[in-house]
Amino acid sequence: MNAYSGVYKKLQEAVHHHHESFDGGGYPDGLRGDKIPLWARIMAITDAYVNMTSERSYAAAKTSEQALEELEKMSGTRYDGMLVRILLRALKAERASNWGA
Repeated sequence: MNAYSGVYKKLQEAVHHHHESFDGGGYPDGLRGDKIPLWARIMAITDAYVNMTSERSYAAAKTSEQALEELEKMSGTRYDGMLVRILLRALKAERASNWGA
């Protein structure tokens, strides 16, 4: 067995489950809450943020603030509320430290 096989398995699980919803309404397996692998929950939030803040043929890009508001609205249903709060706190702290720089 390869030393990296555990890492690859976790990555594979994250990709496979990143469309699961925290409330159980996602796919492919309808997992909910902590049954969704942590890295899949993180990937879901980052994927959504990047998609919302990027120009798409079907939608204009949102500002960072608009995307964060949208993530916050879907916190606890689509996305893990704890992880959304951690992201918001980290970004606010980063902005505050950049203001002082």
